[in-house]
Amino acid sequence: MDGRDRPSVLASWWSRAQVPGYTRRAYLAPALVSFMFVGHAWEDAGWQGGAPYAFVLVLSLVQLARPTVLGWVLTVIPFLLYLVLFFTEAPFKPIGDWVVFLLVGLVPALMLAWARPRKRTRIQESGPSTGDPPGDEAG
Repeated sequence: MDGRDRPSVLASWWSRAQVPGYTRRAYLAPALVSFMFVGHAWEDAGWQGGAPYAFVLVLSLVQLARPTVLGWVLTVIPFLLYLVLFFTEAPFKPIGDWVVFLLVGLVPALMLAWARPRKRTRIQESGPSTGDPPGDEAG
């Protein structure tokens, strides 16, 4: 067997990874946060300010319809970056706006961590054992 005929480890993992369909509701948090800021950013800085929020909003809505691993990665990165920048740049004030802006990044990041990609389980002879609620296929 030639070394080129074998799939790589990354390709093997990628083919078994999936975002379960029952976690689709987790994409409502990033959609709501980006919807909350897209208008203000667009008004302040035009398309350069509003485009990142619009991207996250559209991506979150697409993920609601058809969750994918790539979509999950592209959705979680902005919120993790926001949290890192928030903790490094924002002065700590345990009351008021500091807590609100912490939650703006933390809640979507936690919900997306809950909706993380998981390894696809094998389908047994009796049927799937994914634990998905009926009618919400993990497509």
